[in-house]
Amino acid sequence: MVIVNNVTRLLDSRKVKYTTYELPAKKLGALDTARLLNVEAAAVFKTIVVTRDKPKKTILVVLPGTTVVDLKLVAICLGE
Repeated sequence: MVIVNNVTRLLDSRKVKYTTYELPAKKLGALDTARLLNVEAAAVFKTIVVTRDKPKKTILVVLPGTTVVDLKLVAICLGE
């Protein structure tokens, strides 16, 4: 089955080679996803949504599945 979404369109436009995988509808964490795909957890990335106070803005933090987001470091990077 061909999966088409904004990410695959971007990768295609940049001629980046990739493989898509269909996962169960049940939400999985990065570690469970890595086990299911039989890959190292560091190869799976997760997205954490952080809401900034001023200005009210949503930030997406993308990090390897083996790491934990450091909110203090995110704040420093945002100059807060």
